[in-house]
Amino acid sequence: MKQIILGLMAMLLIFAATAQPKRAKADVKKEKELVGTFVPIPEQSFTMQDVLEDGTLGPKMEYNLPAFYMLETEVTNKAYNLFLNDLKAQGRTDDYEKACFRSENWYTPNHHNEAARCYYDSFPAYELYPAVNVPYEGAVLFCQWLTEKVGNPEWEYVLPSQLDWTWAASGGMTRAAYSMGEPFLTAADGTPYYHYQHVDDSWITRTDSGFQVVDNQPNTVSTNFIGSDIPYPAKSLRANGYGLYNMCGNVAEMVSNPNMAVGGSWLDPGYDIRIYSIKNYTQPSPQIGFRVIARWVGRKD
Repeated sequence: MKQIILGLMAMLLIFAATAQPKRAKADVKKEKELVGTFVPIPEQSFTMQDVLEDGTLGPKMEYNLPAFYMLETEVTNKAYNLFLNDLKAQGRTDDYEKACFRSENWYTPNHHNEAARCYYDSFPAYELYPAVNVPYEGAVLFCQWLTEKVGNPEWEYVLPSQLDWTWAASGGMTRAAYSMGEPFLTAADGTPYYHYQHVDDSWITRTDSGFQVVDNQPNTVSTNFIGSDIPYPAKSLRANGYGLYNMCGNVAEMVSNPNMAVGGSWLDPGYDIRIYSIKNYTQPSPQIGFRVIARWVGRKD
């Protein structure tokens, strides 16, 4: 069976202006205390064609996604440590072991980052940086924990589906390849739009044999990398049209489909931080974090 890679090729957007359910002030306050601020993502209906593995277009499909709220940043070390400490306090030892940071996985292709490996997930200076090296099971448990802590049975917190994430990352722009619309240029004041490995242009991809140019673009690969050894703070650079930070680059983000992260990371080149970029993984990684969505599930009388 051919693997299907989701893309918004030949997408026709029909914007639906349905109002979202009103949220209780107490819920919003509790969210901020536990994890941060959620922003509204409107309902959307559109026609989408999947791009198949052989490059051909699949059949057109109609999608109707209900409105939801998404955390404006990746889940931070501060929020994830609060969760882990609460698991400990509750005596949930098995869940704690499943969810713990896997800090031993701090490694880049070029060097071991000893400082990050030893301090990143626990040092106060990094508490507002995205939580990475988190197992998928830990991210799921975090969502369940947040649902329990907020305590409103009409709302649940979950990992976004790939389709949820793709629409939110676009910021309302129907054909955007990057969350800010532009590729990966810096803004007029010199502020970069994305945190990634700068290697000249957005047509560079990382393969097992090194950096390669895609789509027969001119070979302009540079060996001068501009970046850092760790992600940027979760709320940094610029927000997209929906008020979401770092949807492309910084850390790739888990979706509800296990072993799949999207949007690329601080260690990926420009082509690999597109909205449609997929990173498959089999274990926690310093390049992969997650963010949460709040979805209305209605009354359960």
